[in-house]
Amino acid sequence: MWRADSPGCLGWPEPQGPMKLMLKIVAVAAIFLGEALSIFAELIVSRQFGKAGGDLAMLSPMFLLISFGGILLVFGYALGYMHLKDFWIIVAISVGAILVVEPTSPFCSLETCRQPVR
Repeated sequence: MWRADSPGCLGWPEPQGPMKLMLKIVAVAAIFLGEALSIFAELIVSRQFGKAGGDLAMLSPMFLLISFGGILLVFGYALGYMHLKDFWIIVAISVGAILVVEPTSPFCSLETCRQPVR
């Protein structure tokens, strides 16, 4: 039964030792993967629809990919906040993932992103 003074979330006991470390790693990985999937889908769709005669068939799979990325982000934020206990660490991980993933994406090299789409 849940009590207001119980140590864990929803009455579950707080994880200890390696399990607590594993949950932190899973939270960081979910945030990083969610950001990567979202950026990947955004770049593909923007490239596809930036040129004349873009393929509408590409929109549906990318919508599913960005939705899955968003679910991973929400899961990672929630899990990270529960186990890292600091929202600013989660924000730093998220911004860091964006700063790492977006410039290294194969769809956005320095040469292709600076040139106008034809």
